[in-house]
Amino acid sequence: MSDRKVITDIAELIGDIAKTYANDAICSDMLISSYKAVCGDPELSDNEKRYFDDALGGTLALLDQVRNPQIFDTEEKRALKLFFCPSSRAVPESLKGGNAEKEDAYYKRAAVLCPELFKDGTHFEKLIKLYENGFPTRITKVYADPFTALYHACEGEEDAEIYVFAVPYCEISYPDSDRALMLSCLPKLSLAKKRDLLESSYASLLIKRFQQLKGGSRYLDDAPEELYKEITTEKPFFRRDIDPADLLKPLFVSPYGKQDKAYIISGLCVNEKEATGRLGAMNVGCYTVSDRQKLLSELELLGFDGARFCKDGSDAAKYLKNNIR
Repeated sequence: MSDRKVITDIAELIGDIAKTYANDAICSDMLISSYKAVCGDPELSDNEKRYFDDALGGTLALLDQVRNPQIFDTEEKRALKLFFCPSSRAVPESLKGGNAEKEDAYYKRAAVLCPELFKDGTHFEKLIKLYENGFPTRITKVYADPFTALYHACEGEEDAEIYVFAVPYCEISYPDSDRALMLSCLPKLSLAKKRDLLESSYASLLIKRFQQLKGGSRYLDDAPEELYKEITTEKPFFRRDIDPADLLKPLFVSPYGKQDKAYIISGLCVNEKEATGRLGAMNVGCYTVSDRQKLLSELELLGFDGARFCKDGSDAAKYLKNNIR
């Protein structure tokens, strides 16, 4: 990740974004630099080095031909899309602190306490419902515009700063994709099983598949087999060709009809440090605010205020109590 840039107003932010990410060639170079910076961490385990070497190789191959000079253009012309997120929300809550050990318990208890959230929908849609209702999940939200991210960063209690993620369009997924399904099944596995799956994934990175019994009747290791069985509860005819790299890398998922935001669902990792490193490799910038009240006033002039983000009547009531004088 590049150094933090202190901004004093919205105009400075937009000016720097337009200059810094003026074309895909510049942006892709920044993405590669972020990957290399994370790969060079001397505290990385051998397994994590293996992961980042593999991810960097794929990214280099993908961006080698990227040379389009226009920013904020159509998906057909741009190779990379920018997403913005308050830094305090980048790592999902279920992977912070000791929550990784409790992820499956959160999921199962939520199903008991709030069965209405699990009545229908895909595994991914159920995770979104949990996230939107405040449960700890491995999902977090990012925005296609910096203003929304900046508002949420400034109105929170943590550092008022936002991250910039650069994501190749071809790696942005949709809610019904196979990768979204696979990662959405991870919360149902115990921590011990996720650790076993993580080791199997590292060991299988080079061959890009988990080993199977002769005839392909099941996976050789129990952890991939258990994940596969969870996947088939939604897609019974899911093929046994899971690429371990698809379980490790965080996935940006764009909801249908909602181009103003996306969700990051973190890949297979068992602690906050791993999740931070994986996301850090895709983080090409950070903006920190010197005067959050000034920025909030400017955002309000543009229509980005608490009223804009009210989800329901209780949010609206809270906003009015704090702002009607």
